[in-house]
Amino acid sequence: MGTAFGDHRQPRWYDNTPGRANSRIGQDSHLLSDNKMSTSDYSLPMRYKTDSIHRPPAHVNARLGAAAQRRTLARGEVLLSPDSPAGMLFGVLSGAVSTALYGESGKRFGATVWTEGHWFGEASLLSKGSQPFFAEAVEASEVAVVDEATFRQLIASDPEVLLHMATLAASRYMRLLSWVEHSVLRPMPERIAMLLCASSERRHNQQRLVRASQDSMADCLGVSRQSINKCLKSWEKLGLIEIFYGSIVIKDESGLMAAARQQADSHDPPRPMPAWVG
Repeated sequence: MGTAFGDHRQPRWYDNTPGRANSRIGQDSHLLSDNKMSTSDYSLPMRYKTDSIHRPPAHVNARLGAAAQRRTLARGEVLLSPDSPAGMLFGVLSGAVSTALYGESGKRFGATVWTEGHWFGEASLLSKGSQPFFAEAVEASEVAVVDEATFRQLIASDPEVLLHMATLAASRYMRLLSWVEHSVLRPMPERIAMLLCASSERRHNQQRLVRASQDSMADCLGVSRQSINKCLKSWEKLGLIEIFYGSIVIKDESGLMAAARQQADSHDPPRPMPAWVG
């Protein structure tokens, strides 16, 4: 039953509110397609990309895939919610699946799109804790599902499976620390500017293009759209960027970062690092 996992493709921003996946298709139609998506269709800032996440080697993937049940998902179909039973491991065999947290207000946070070859759900499986995520297909997808009993049988017969799941969990933890440093600890103007620069693609005349809406940027950083818009408008007045519908052109990348840091320092002066106590 094992299926070889495909090559990694970078994720992109989507409107993944449960029950209305990709509802901005009319607004961001240049970003969405009913056809199979290519590498260039995905656009997320570097620190949110999944290429830093550990992926088990082929023979471990084969063992997991052979033991898993298969589930086919239509675009927008919900795979997982906080009400779902905990203790299941999911692997994307084809297509793409988005995971995200939702607050009581309905605000989405920490959205990530997992493509072919990636597994998720290992934290609740290993910790026996509840899982807080929503997961849904952002295109027609096939997913491998390994339940807890099957997983325990696998690791009893092949400890290498457990080793790679632990490595996977550790790589996600390190990615989370990086995300906190870039997206929480830094002042907001700097966070927004870094997000723009890291998720941009080069154009002519040294300009760079960001293919994302302001709503998507707000979702990535966990801030309001109004905060995003305020910074973008101030940078546009300085001639550093140009705002279009569903995209932004960076005209001066170094100038943008300098302006963002100056803005940040004026509102939140840098604090000295704490002294280490021996």
